[in-house]
Amino acid sequence: MKTVSQINAAILAADFSHDDLRSLINAVKYKQDQMNRVASFMFRKGDQVKFKTKEGITVIGSIVKINRKTTEIRSGLTNWKVTSSLLQKA
Repeated sequence: MKTVSQINAAILAADFSHDDLRSLINAVKYKQDQMNRVASFMFRKGDQVKFKTKEGITVIGSIVKINRKTTEIRSGLTNWKVTSSLLQKA
């Protein structure tokens, strides 16, 4: 199996058509959706979870609602919408 760096280099070096690139993007989105669905089955409303923000700050909170693509987390007075695959049990 190729590494992510090798795959990225191959994509940048190749001469893909717009349709080829669209197909690659759809494949990546499909895989992300699968990962999110699997991850969302691991959690229930009220579970304590943690995740890292884009800034690298760890947030701990409880699940308020599980949506199809995101999970709503309450941490203190703040609600977060987070992709389920980014969550870990606290």
